[in-house]
Amino acid sequence: MSLFSKTKRCDICAVETPKSEIYTFINTHDFATHPKEQLFLCQGCFLHKAESYIVSYPHKALVLKPFTKAQKRSGPVEYYHFYVVSILKEYNFEADYIEKVKQLLATNSKCSRCNKSGQYFSVEVGDYYGIDTLANNPGAVSGEWLCPQCYNKEFSNIVTANNLVFKEYNPPISENGVLTNWAG
Repeated sequence: MSLFSKTKRCDICAVETPKSEIYTFINTHDFATHPKEQLFLCQGCFLHKAESYIVSYPHKALVLKPFTKAQKRSGPVEYYHFYVVSILKEYNFEADYIEKVKQLLATNSKCSRCNKSGQYFSVEVGDYYGIDTLANNPGAVSGEWLCPQCYNKEFSNIVTANNLVFKEYNPPISENGVLTNWAG
């Protein structure tokens, strides 16, 4: 494969895939308990790898659903990152927002679809401006608690139905946190 090739091999299944359809899976949030991992994956391998993290994650997360192409403000690049609550301030999240996230994640809840324990609070914010709405007026945005299996199904459906490709994806790991889109 030349430097200027328009394809890249998936690091798991080795299938040649157009570079524009390659997902970059990066685990860099917790070097102490999770090895650094950067993989270039086709959609099928990406969804399988993401599922392994989503269903084994033992904590709670506020999840802003991935933006569809119609909702993105600009450009083809999509980033979807997990931030643990304990370091949100380092990423310039406001103290009031962090406190609201902590309160939300401290609630006991059931999955709205299957009644198992809810770990993911899934919110549709619509676009990047919706994140500001969520931060400033969380009551104006509705969501639902989902168990890991139901959240994984929702996430996979959004990715495949909208043909989303994440140029960077960080999975939920290590403690309570927020999984969110951000503009590159």
